[in-house]
Amino acid sequence: MRAVLALFAWHLIVGLVRSAHGQSSDEPPTDTPPAASDSESAAAADTEEPAQDTREPSAPPGTHATHDAPGADASSPADARGSEPATAEVEDETVVEDDESAGSLYTRGNGTYQVRASHLGEIPLRPLPREPSSGSLRQRNWVSQWIRLRAEGGLQDRFTVHAEIDLFDGLLVGELARGVEAARGSRHDATAFPGVQPRALYVDWRTPVGLVRAGLTTSHWGLGILANDGAHEPPFGDYELGDSVLRLAFATMPLGRRVPFFAALAGDLVYDDVVASLPDGDVALQGALAAYWQRDEHTVGAYAVARDQRRAIESGGAPFDETLRIVATDVFARWTFEEPTGGRWLLAAEGALVLGSTTATRSLEHARHRVRQAMGVLQLGRVHDRVDVIFELGYASGDSNALDEVQGRASMDPARRVGLVLFPEVLAWQSARSATIAQSDLLAARDAPGADRLPTHGGVAGAVYLFPHAIVRIGRAVDVRFGAVWARTAADHVDPYAQRAHSSNENPLGGDPRARDLGLELDGAVRWRGKLSRHVRLEAGLDAGLLLPGHAFDDASGETMDPVGLVRLRLGASF
Repeated sequence: MRAVLALFAWHLIVGLVRSAHGQSSDEPPTDTPPAASDSESAAAADTEEPAQDTREPSAPPGTHATHDAPGADASSPADARGSEPATAEVEDETVVEDDESAGSLYTRGNGTYQVRASHLGEIPLRPLPREPSSGSLRQRNWVSQWIRLRAEGGLQDRFTVHAEIDLFDGLLVGELARGVEAARGSRHDATAFPGVQPRALYVDWRTPVGLVRAGLTTSHWGLGILANDGAHEPPFGDYELGDSVLRLAFATMPLGRRVPFFAALAGDLVYDDVVASLPDGDVALQGALAAYWQRDEHTVGAYAVARDQRRAIESGGAPFDETLRIVATDVFARWTFEEPTGGRWLLAAEGALVLGSTTATRSLEHARHRVRQAMGVLQLGRVHDRVDVIFELGYASGDSNALDEVQGRASMDPARRVGLVLFPEVLAWQSARSATIAQSDLLAARDAPGADRLPTHGGVAGAVYLFPHAIVRIGRAVDVRFGAVWARTAADHVDPYAQRAHSSNENPLGGDPRARDLGLELDGAVRWRGKLSRHVRLEAGLDAGLLLPGHAFDDASGETMDPVGLVRLRLGASF
């Protein structure tokens, strides 16, 4: 699969270069309109909005609800890296017929190249076994990159083929993270070459009764807390992951085209997400049923997904199947109200409940654990051409007992970034260090059960947070962003590894777990976008964040962790 998509990417690059010189189409490419504002993108459901008289259902927005780790719990899907920040894309389009009526043949492609140079403050971590001097991440400065390419073609409004791939995704130069190998995309290795990550290769067939989709595809639903495609720009930062599945789906409008009610059914074999990787031997099957009503910018919907995941391992020299069986239900609503000054009031909410069982976190006392997890997000705000102001409240259930039979910690999809430092960096690497220690062969002959489920990968896990943020647009080329993140743990801040291995209730730095205040983070960003030519747009920007840690990060002596800052330079081009 990776080789096929890499070959496709080469042909796509050649086609895009030719199109930039006017050699690939009968009509020259044109710029697509700029993407919606961040607040609107973050609140949009993954549904297409066809023309009013010819609306067709979009493919179902399936999901992959999952669990998390020994005594922690729930984790959600993800994979793929940063979507280009609200930049217009240039499309290379070839239309065989003079018009684009139904049945006309076309091809279209676009892409983006992104570079990030980052400076990060020191993050204290639990020392590695037999290495007392390893009590930090030791990654302060680095440069990373990625290329994302997309293409589609076929018969207009009838049969189309879609493809998407990420290339050269990883570190170019700089310091490597140390002792966090348990995390995906852990920055512990310079992996920019080849850095291939296939995201999509599927066909859409629009029939008189609905849409049929088949192939490798990404998925997204609502605000993206449970299923996220890694292609929705967050207010700050980039993406680290996003879901991909091998899917067969059917979507239709059961009440007729005049009633904007959609229903969809999908069957998936998970190709790659946070807790399952088909190339690595995980077999995760799931079925999803979704239904939603959508008119203009109003959407109300719900879906349910059932997942059965297995992984063959050896335990004590005998073969053993780790299993995860869950049912997740998710409801989503988004509503806007016009107001006299030309803006719109926004109300959006998503809530998810995950129930099931797993043997991945088994212990001597409990061979099978129950999964009981909940999460939700509420957004209130005002969106306008010049200024967006959004107040976001989020919750993911916690779990302070790694020794009982209930897995209660929920983790939002890591592709849904909240802030720049607290969740994407500090908590992500502290959880990854605990998992890496639990898997160390210096401690035991085999890994601790469920240790690979411990890392949060940057998602919100076991916490409640408040995230107010604003985007101020200056002309057509510049926007300035401000935000803050205040958070507390939803349960005592207990390190599951230490609780199991040391029979000790302590936080990841050895401090008192009863302190739940994670602290206050302040974020800011400036983004610029402009045209280099008709076919190429450039972008640049600067992101900065500062975490003022709360007492949840106190160490064993009661000392509070020093503030942690992040500064990131953004450069990119869309073509």
